[in-house]
Amino acid sequence: MRMLKKAMCVFLGMSLLIVGCTGCNQKVEQEVGKVTGTEEGVPLTIGLLNLRLTGRDNNEDTLIMDEIEKQLGIDLEGINLDTEKFNLLLASGDLPDILMIYPEYLEQVLQAGYAIPLDDYLDEYGSNISKFEFRNNLMREKYSNGTGKLYFHTPSSGVELPNGPTELYYGYKVRWDLYKEIGMPTISNDEEFIDALKKMKAIYPVTENGEPVYAMSVYNDMGVHGWTIRAMACYGYKGASIGNLHYLIDVRTNEVINNFVDYENNSPFWMDMKFYNTLYKEGLLDPDAFITKSEDLIEKADKGQYLTDGTGWYLGNFYNNNRAEDPDTMKGFITLPAEAGWYGSDFRSGWVNKLYFVTSECKNPEKAVEFIDFINSPDGNRLAYSGIQGTHWDYDESGEPYLFEETLALRSTPEWKNTGIGAWQNIVGISPDNLHPDGSPYSLFSKKEYRVQGLNPIQKDYSEVMGVEYPSQVHQQMVQEGKGYDHSTLNTDIDAVMPTVPSDIKRIMSKCEEVTISYIPAIVQSKTDEEFTKNKDALIAALQKADQQKAWEWFETNWNNSKAEIESLGK
Repeated sequence: MRMLKKAMCVFLGMSLLIVGCTGCNQKVEQEVGKVTGTEEGVPLTIGLLNLRLTGRDNNEDTLIMDEIEKQLGIDLEGINLDTEKFNLLLASGDLPDILMIYPEYLEQVLQAGYAIPLDDYLDEYGSNISKFEFRNNLMREKYSNGTGKLYFHTPSSGVELPNGPTELYYGYKVRWDLYKEIGMPTISNDEEFIDALKKMKAIYPVTENGEPVYAMSVYNDMGVHGWTIRAMACYGYKGASIGNLHYLIDVRTNEVINNFVDYENNSPFWMDMKFYNTLYKEGLLDPDAFITKSEDLIEKADKGQYLTDGTGWYLGNFYNNNRAEDPDTMKGFITLPAEAGWYGSDFRSGWVNKLYFVTSECKNPEKAVEFIDFINSPDGNRLAYSGIQGTHWDYDESGEPYLFEETLALRSTPEWKNTGIGAWQNIVGISPDNLHPDGSPYSLFSKKEYRVQGLNPIQKDYSEVMGVEYPSQVHQQMVQEGKGYDHSTLNTDIDAVMPTVPSDIKRIMSKCEEVTISYIPAIVQSKTDEEFTKNKDALIAALQKADQQKAWEWFETNWNNSKAEIESLGK
């Protein structure tokens, strides 16, 4: 089986890099488990659904990965799984040692006996895991199929970026050089954004190598995700962990909406359908948008063929390649703020849409639990977010941690990816801005002085133009002025206590997503408003025929019940 896993690592393609601890902001003592591996290291495989272990395209080793292997005596190997390959793997039962799943697979995994309980290993190998009492209690109560056992680890517990990221993750992403050339017009909504993209394409219709330029394309290797995430992020909605983007949560009110159906209230899906339809009619949408996958987007982005991206994930190495020729180039991207900023949520339960477990196929569960314990430890999280002590950072004479100048300089170079710093947030247990026992954030880059020092030339130029110290402060000012909002009002505990979706509801949701995807090309390529309305009505009718109302009523009822449960507890 081990050889099969090795082969899978070569075969499986790159996929998407996506999107509580009681007292996570308090100082706690670290207790890292024993290192018992051989010189070569105990083999340990991790399967990730639509994620990459190291942040590099094919999970190539990074300095962080090498250091984890060294400290734990393991030989760590990541397996990238898209949805199709994941389902084949799950059906075969030929599993890696550790596997990440979405909550909709929980019942299937537990009923098949694929997950082993961690409880028997915690005393000897899981002292750091045990400190996450709220998260563990929730996992035992709501994520155990009634057994009361602890099967799952969730990443990134605690408040997510309370002071915002250095640069916003989501918003109106633009080619900074071209945006400046067209006079930096105001962009505060989709109409203004499209107008700016149109002007940018007018002055840059083809690349220097003669390749056609488009505003953007869309990835299609994650279901409907690529066709709705842009508006979700820009306009204050978040997917429920078990909702498959059918049902979204308003981050301001914690109310649930029916994303694919609620056209009248301008749900994010329909905002994006209108957005992409306009791009299509203006000749701004890549004609391959309905068939492109993530690797296709990166390939074209590397050539400079896109002016923006719905998430910012697939802009490739365009900027880094240009910087290799001109370190001060402005040929790259910056995120202009939309009304919503994706930061500020308090994830006491961690990111419950990513559930990691030790599989029944694991030959060395002790070592697997030791690894999970390490990524829940203070020093394991500092390593993941700040690098190796003595190589990337250290303590000064007063005991204050500081980053090396070389580390700060490296961050804005193409070689940065080779470190692996910051690439593990989808795996490690604590959010980067929470406090290490030494009193500083796990990510030392979160300190304001390092944010400013670590800006790349485009971020510096943008900050100077906008009169701020670092880019996301523009959105923070919008929040203070009541012109924008973050995710601090989102109650993540509601999502965490939602019941498991019944099989019949899952089947309906799966069918509805298939139906929705099948109608997207016609909707986006509608040539007139009348044709758009006709195709919109046809999709909604097809969803009703697929029994979407039954699934919606189940979700709405259970969401409101869970919301009432949490609110009654004063959470």
